[in-house]
Amino acid sequence: MPFPMVGECSRLEEEIYKRIHLLLSGRRGNLLTAANVYRLKHGRRWKTMHSSDPEEAAESKLRSTEISIDLRRVIDNDVNVLIEFIARFSEQLHGMFMQTMFEMLEETIQKSGNQVDGRQGFKAGFEEALTGIAFGVDRYGVPTNPQLVVGSGIAKQIQRLSMENDPEYKARIEAITECKEADATAKEACRISNYKIALKR
Repeated sequence: MPFPMVGECSRLEEEIYKRIHLLLSGRRGNLLTAANVYRLKHGRRWKTMHSSDPEEAAESKLRSTEISIDLRRVIDNDVNVLIEFIARFSEQLHGMFMQTMFEMLEETIQKSGNQVDGRQGFKAGFEEALTGIAFGVDRYGVPTNPQLVVGSGIAKQIQRLSMENDPEYKARIEAITECKEADATAKEACRISNYKIALKR
């Protein structure tokens, strides 16, 4: 960096990392709610208490990327090169995050067998998918509805489905949802009960 002082260079790097973090956090927030984001303070393996298999240890995956900067633009004091670098770097990191997330989802689906045929139509397929999903709870023990990450075509079908005037179908969906929420609450209560027993021992 064209700075005479090491401190000035460090402050510039810190500001660049801060801006990249803000861009990544905003993009990730469009996919995952803050209640579903956990951060590790150390280590690369962890166990998730709310998982269907809490004894299974997950392991973090390392991703790396490289972006080159034209040195001539730096020499010419073209500050836009930093703005472009931040945008490109955050875009590549977000792309790797998306790849990792969908790889994990694919692995989970293969384990659980939670796949929908869909040959009976979107409406029946959506009900089948909801029936096969196990609801979870947030860190406060409150049941959470499943979060859908779909393409624009599927999103439009879901929107049309929600606007349909079909009381019988909506009643079935509400009944399934209430049952799933009750199951999630019961499982969480059982988990906490076992935890308290372990502490007393």
